Amino acid sequence: MPSVGGTVDPDPDLMIFPNVDLTAELGSGGELKLRLPVVIAAMGSTTVAANNWEHLAAGAALAGVGIVVGENVCAMDPKADIKNGRVLRSPAMEKRIRAYRDWQRGYGFIAVQTNVEDTRLGVHEYCIEKLQVTAVELKWGQGAKSIGGEVKLDSLERALELKKRGYIVLPDPDDPHGGESLPRRGFPGV
Repeated sequence: MPSVGGTVDPDPDLMIFPNVDLTAELGSGGELKLRLPVVIAAMGSTTVAANNWEHLAAGAALAGVGIVVGENVCAMDPKADIKNGRVLRSPAMEKRIRAYRDWQRGYGFIAVQTNVEDTRLGVHEYCIEKLQVTAVELKWGQGAKSIGGEVKLDSLERALELKKRGYIVLPDPDDPHGGESLPRRGFPGV
């Protein structure tokens, strides 16, 4: 039986911590409440992130911790509605937000990270105004890590679409010498 009065029974099967409060509050007014002081780092537009998002988001929501949707989700979404250089709708982003909120029980938050291209597309504005996201992360650069080849493209049309959305695509799909051969070779990345 656990002891009372500030000591903890050394038996691991009986050990309890009745006086430990691990909740945390973030934000200028403490409006982001966490059951545990944990925020899961951003997972962006990669296939690994997309394939693992739903169960990770549900677990984070049930645990009452924060999670961050990473960069490029809207721009890489082939079903995104982007007009005049601004994102109007992104089913991929909506799915990520919903995957968290469907399981949220009062604690935790979902934040959205943006990079330079996302900022140009108005991703934060879209997520705040349309999806009621209450936390954001501004990404200022990649630092020292190499991200070349992060996203694999399978068609010239997709490469042209991403270039139009503001991404640097190598090799350049508009290059008459390289563009014609790209669909046969594949694309090394954006």
